[in-house]
Parts: sequence; C-alpha cells; structure tokens
Amino acid sequence: MSLIAAALLVAGGAFVGGWLARATRKVPELPSPEGEGDSDEANDGLGAPKVDPFAAFGCRLGDVVLASDGEEAWLESAIVFSEEVPVLVLFLAPNAGADRAVLVRPKPHEDLVWLTAAPHMAEASNWGPSEEPPSSLVHHGERFERLRRLPLSAERHGPSAPDLGDVVLFAEYKSATDRRLVAILAGTRVLVWEGRMLGPGLYEVLPSQSS
Repeated sequence: MSLIAAALLVAGGAFVGGWLARATRKVPELPSPEGEGDSDEANDGLGAPKVDPFAAFGCRLGDVVLASDGEEAWLESAIVFSEEVPVLVLFLAPNAGADRAVLVRPKPHEDLVWLTAAPHMAEASNWGPSEEPPSSLVHHGERFERLRRLPLSAERHGPSAPDLGDVVLFAEYKSATDRRLVAILAGTRVLVWEGRMLGPGLYEVLPSQSS
C-alpha cells in the first residue's frame, strides 16, 4: 500500500470516529413552544406557578350568591383560611346592605353559612387577645355551643378584606335551631357574624364573567 493511500485511510477513520462521538452525545431539548407545558407564571421567571386559593371551593371572588328568600350577596372580598391548604373561605359582601358574609367549605361540601356582621356580639363578649373562644354563647336568648375552634393562617383577597395578621383563631357555634355564629379572634380584634345554614336548593351561585 502506498503512503498516500495509508494516509487517506487514517484520515477517514479519524473523521468517522469524530462523527460517531458527536452523534452519541445527548441532544439538548428545545424549549417547548409558547403555551405548551409551562404556565405563564413559570415562563415569566417568577418561580413556581401561583396556586388558585379558590380552586377547591364552589364560589370565587366576583360571583353572586342568591338565597332562596331573595337576598343576594356579591362576593367582593374574601379571607382564605388555611392549614397548609385552604380549608375555609369567608367571602365578604359589604354592598349587600347588611355587611353580608358567606362561609364556604371545600368541595364536596355544598352547604354554606349565610351570615350578617354582629359587631355588638364582639363588644359584649369582652374577648381579650389571649383568651380562648368561649365554649358556649347566649345570643338573643338562644344558646350556641361551639362546634370547632381552629388556629388558621389568614390571607386577604379583595379591597374590603380586613387585615387580621397571619394567624387567627376561628370559632363556629351552633344553636338548637341550627342558627350559626362565626367568630374570628385576631390579636386584640374580634369579628363576629350571625346567620343560618343554606343547603343545596336554598341558594344559587351566579359565576362572574371572569370565572
């Protein structure tokens, strides 16, 4: 074999070897097309996608709740109560004419608590910042027994939601006639609402246009 032919064989082997080495390397994945696989939050460089705090509930901000007796509440603001995940939402409807509030639990619960602010209850009870919600209350001559007492984190949503701090005590009471009282203890502040349960068929939710 001539020297020229031998040189050509060596050069050809080197070329093929280099091509095979490049071919076996992992090809970097191309970015997914816009709108595929990534949320807006992930694409804008802000980190993990934001969790919808109302996803587990049958209502959200902007909805209108119509009670069977003709009363209605436009859900303008909300306080979302959580234990790692949202467990309760107190929707506020100040434009309802009576400082309306609606307490909603996650699905599959369909009952909601139709409430009206009761500031006189907070003042009369004389709850201090370090005191527990009482185990029972008497309101309008009716006795209410405490159903639950929960330390929860609180997150404000909307213009009229009060600033209660990061952690509150939530208490719910029930009377023999199924009337309800809801109290929130937040430091030196106590907020109380009174009302009744509304089950399926006793109310209707009109979704907002943005829902």
